[in-house]
Amino acid sequence: MKLSNALALGMISSLIAIAAGVSLQTQVLAQSNDCLATPSIGYRCYQDRRIRARSGYPGSDTGSFSYSPPAGYRLMDYRETVHARFGEGGNLNVNFIRGESVILIRRSLGNYNRALSERRSRVESYAQFPIAGLPIRVGGETEVIERALSENSSRLALLENSYSNVDRVNASVTVRGRCIRYVLGICVDNQGGKYEGTVRFFLEYVGTPAGIEAANDALLRRVDAALQRFEQEVQAWRQQHK
Repeated sequence: MKLSNALALGMISSLIAIAAGVSLQTQVLAQSNDCLATPSIGYRCYQDRRIRARSGYPGSDTGSFSYSPPAGYRLMDYRETVHARFGEGGNLNVNFIRGESVILIRRSLGNYNRALSERRSRVESYAQFPIAGLPIRVGGETEVIERALSENSSRLALLENSYSNVDRVNASVTVRGRCIRYVLGICVDNQGGKYEGTVRFFLEYVGTPAGIEAANDALLRRVDAALQRFEQEVQAWRQQHK
């Protein structure tokens, strides 16, 4: 099978990116720096943070920043790009502060999925009700339940990444000046220290805890109301056919 020109060019670009030390996944991720407030589940974007440090000789300087993913987003990965580095030091230190928000979301989704599965079984039991002449249409309810279960499962899958429960990232870099040439033990020529770089954070939208709870709670209320209606139809039919 012959590859199209577009596909061939895409493969070549990917190979060049891998050779340059950038993963193919990162190439796929780096699509947009516009992290929307309420996008669809799985929407991917990135955010950049600059970091700088500069010192003379003798001396040192430390640049730092703290970063937290926007509400509803999980951290997928990060990448450092160095724009300038000389002197001593200049190694980026990244520390992850992990929280419980993702653990709570996963626990909540598990509870909702169990509740929805239980209600799906109850809804389907009315579709198979053994009374001739009593058609109970449950298709609309089963469809919305299936859609919610699929959406919840997609969220759970997205949260499997090891970075998912990172609430904050602390990054720092320290540079120092250095002596370039000594004469009789005395520094006669020196160089300052400098670092300029960008840290790119790759993000994926999974939704906020409040939004997840609101959507699932609303669906449970809708299904419970439908179940009550189905039962009323059955009871009414039984009264008519005593």
